[in-house]
Amino acid sequence: MWKIIIPVLLLSACKNTENTAKEPANEGANETKIWVSSTYSLCGGARPTPEQEENARTPKSLAGKRLFLKKGKVNSFDNVIIDTIYSDDEGLVRLNLDPGDYLLVDENKKDKAAFDAYIEKYKDVQFYSPVDEECYLKYFKRPDISFTVPVDTTLQVNYHKGCFYNARCTNYTGPYPP
Repeated sequence: MWKIIIPVLLLSACKNTENTAKEPANEGANETKIWVSSTYSLCGGARPTPEQEENARTPKSLAGKRLFLKKGKVNSFDNVIIDTIYSDDEGLVRLNLDPGDYLLVDENKKDKAAFDAYIEKYKDVQFYSPVDEECYLKYFKRPDISFTVPVDTTLQVNYHKGCFYNARCTNYTGPYPP
C-alpha cells in the first residue's frame, strides 16, 4: 500500500504552481473574478447568415487562456509580472489580491521580448508593411483589462480573433480570400 501512496504524494507535491486561484496575499486580500471570453471575425467565403454573424459576435468562455498579472494601470516594459494565471473551464479567473491597481495582459504584451518578437515577425514579410512601431507601442501600453481592488462585480475581458490580413499596426497588400 505504501508503494502506491508515496508516488502519489510525490506527484502531488511536484504539480504546477501556476493556477487560476491564489491564496490570499494577507488578511486584507479581496477576491476578484474576471470572465475571459472570445469572439471572432468571419474572413471570406460565402456570405454568412445572420445567425453566423451573431454567433461570431457573441462572447464565449475562453478556457485555458494564459494571462499575466502586473501592478499598475498602464502596461510598460518596466512592469514586473507578479503572477501567471489561466482561465478555468468556464473562462473564469479568480484572484485574491491586496487593494491596489492591477492589469492583465496576454502573451503578446507581457514584456519587451514579446514586443520585439512582433516587430521582427513583420520586418520583411510578403504582403505586409513593416510594423508601425509607434502604433504598436500604443497598443502594447493599453492593458487587456485594468482594475482597482476591491472589485464588487465580475469583470470581463474579451479576446477577438481577427482575420489573418488584419495584423495589428501593419498594412496588408496581398490578395483577399474569395
